[in-house]
Amino acid sequence: MLSSIKFWTRLAIWNILIVAILGMVMRYKILFSLEWLDQKSLMHAHSHFAFAGWVSLSLMVLMVYSLGITRLTPVYKRILITHSIAAYGMLFSFPFQGYGGFSIFFSTLSVIVSYFFSWYCWQDCKHHVAARWFGGALIFLVLSSVGPFSLGYFMTHPTDQQYILASIYYYLHFQYNGWFFFACMGLAVHALAERNVQLLSSNTVFNLFAVACVPTCFLSITWMTVPVWAYVAVIFAAGMQLFAWMLFCRELVRYPVVFGPLPKWLFILSAIGVTIKVVLQALSAIPSLSSVVYGYRPIVIGYLHLVLLVIITLCIIGYMITNELVSLTATGIAGIILFVSGVFLNELLLMIQGITALGYIHLGYMNELLFVIAFIMVAGLLFLNLGQYFITTKKYNYDKRHHA
Repeated sequence: MLSSIKFWTRLAIWNILIVAILGMVMRYKILFSLEWLDQKSLMHAHSHFAFAGWVSLSLMVLMVYSLGITRLTPVYKRILITHSIAAYGMLFSFPFQGYGGFSIFFSTLSVIVSYFFSWYCWQDCKHHVAARWFGGALIFLVLSSVGPFSLGYFMTHPTDQQYILASIYYYLHFQYNGWFFFACMGLAVHALAERNVQLLSSNTVFNLFAVACVPTCFLSITWMTVPVWAYVAVIFAAGMQLFAWMLFCRELVRYPVVFGPLPKWLFILSAIGVTIKVVLQALSAIPSLSSVVYGYRPIVIGYLHLVLLVIITLCIIGYMITNELVSLTATGIAGIILFVSGVFLNELLLMIQGITALGYIHLGYMNELLFVIAFIMVAGLLFLNLGQYFITTKKYNYDKRHHA
């Protein structure tokens, strides 16, 4: 069972439900006091498990699957088992002790496991159709680990608070814009190649995004003084990203639709999210606008959710459906539609909250609405999980018997 790719995709789908439940509890705690739970510690558990238990686990499994490995080798099986132990260790330790002995141990274990995965996957994907994208993703995965280690150093030594924040944003940048994004692009390129869609611009697009990834890190630390040459590099990098994405989309729209209706729309929504992301990053290169935007928590949270939910999560689920790693029952389809609706409403409400905050306008019942939206996303993911175990349509049973 532990060698089955489908087992690990089901575990990943279960894990995103846990992430959503943690998010709902955090929004519930804003409305009603839960004195036995610390909000900050709960947030650490939510973010660490989202990164390790959902996104990283999914990307590792799907990258291995794209290599043609339908049954995990002993090496990859040990890596995924250890990675999951680290993820659940963080899930159960962070809420009760924050950054403590156990949580730091499991966080460190997760980083060490990522090194082993990067090494073995690097060796195996050299001749893969998405070798460049996967290679870039693995490099940025390793580079991102500098953030947690430097954070540990700064937290144990007297230092300026801005260096602690810089370590956190460094890690987030190379996870979101490096490891997550490049891995998803690799999966997209692989899914297209399997359907005889060869994008001639893929290598050029990769080169532009890879070169731009390092300088755009400065967009996340606008409160620190950077040299003029670094600021110029940031402007060029933001422009390169925008140009690269336009080049990719321009070539892609020339091909007919090669995916089913549901994954097609998931990929389209994910692509729209990327478009919004690269435009926002280009605009944030303007110092006056950047200082305003990054000063408001709803806008920052909205941007992080845009990348994690709209771009990364919808792409992962779309790839799983395309390769039949997720069972599309009536319950599962309803769950996906409900979840996507919740994601859209979540982004819309956070955008409204951010815009009104800029004008110092207070809107009532925002926290209550955000809690309801969190409940909608949890309900959608619950249906999606139930759809993996309970077959609810006669058509699915009919197709399954005839396929066998």
